[in-house]
Amino acid sequence: MASIVESPLRVFVSSTYEDMVDYRQAVINALNDLEIIPRAMEQFVSSPDKALNVVLAEVRRCQIFIALVAMRYGSIHKETGKSYSELEYDEAIKNGIPVLAFVIDENECPILPKFVDIGEEAEKLKTFKKILDSQRYTSRFRSMDNLKELVVRALKNYIGSESKKTESTSHTTDPVLDYKIGADAFKRFLILPGI
Repeated sequence: MASIVESPLRVFVSSTYEDMVDYRQAVINALNDLEIIPRAMEQFVSSPDKALNVVLAEVRRCQIFIALVAMRYGSIHKETGKSYSELEYDEAIKNGIPVLAFVIDENECPILPKFVDIGEEAEKLKTFKKILDSQRYTSRFRSMDNLKELVVRALKNYIGSESKKTESTSHTTDPVLDYKIGADAFKRFLILPGI
């Protein structure tokens, strides 16, 4: 696939790990094919900082956040009672980072029973899915290939709509407004050192 953006974007891929490892890799491969820089836990290295601080800093450095949600709530942060995935999502929202959410189609996508939460974690997962559905349009994936296709389409749609917004606002006669628009675009798609 060819690049869909002029400068590479940093996209954070969030999900539980063990149950979603193959799905995560499919999404990371799709991002690489599009010449978009994926940021995911598989790429993190040892750090003296707390794990949550490292992860949330990476979320803040990205321009787009992808949430992949299946049938597990994930590891719970003891101090907050929320999963790391939900805390990552909260950080993206807090920082105005656009979120593209993909939730498993429970009627279509096969999943091993050992990867299905029960009890309190299942209730927390149900609440998290409701939050995602209430705050944005959430795509439902039926398979790994379907997820990859949905992610590519969503990214192309999002980047295309952002390009149109920039084009429609870039033809002003006010040099101060032109500067502000350019500065905002630069800040939004700035590629930070240490990739």
